[in-house]
Amino acid sequence: MDLKELRNRTIFNEYVRRLKEGDCRRSPRLLIRQIVNNEAPQYYISFERAARLLCLYEENRQHLIKSDTLREQIGELYKKYRMIKDSDVYNVYTKSQILETILQTRATSYFVNYKTMINIIFRMLKKK
Repeated sequence: MDLKELRNRTIFNEYVRRLKEGDCRRSPRLLIRQIVNNEAPQYYISFERAARLLCLYEENRQHLIKSDTLREQIGELYKKYRMIKDSDVYNVYTKSQILETILQTRATSYFVNYKTMINIIFRMLKKK
């Protein structure tokens, strides 16, 4: 299963979990909006892609990233990267070690816009 499928499955499972918790009196679109604003269990981006895009941020060329959600995600990764790198006075960690560590932590959101998340959930509902 690739990262995109894993992300879609996680989003759908979160939606189903919230429905089962009794949030079903709310509209499905309101539930989706809540999921958009919640944390994600991890970053759903490959190490290689994150490393390439992180280089753009280091070179102050983030304007080359077309997607707003991707730019937001890489911006967050870059903030975490700088925080760890700046606190590492002895240069113990390499860039790849820092990035691997960050990619395993919780993300502040799924970095998916509202319309895309609706499409993901309704597509998964049709499959079931």
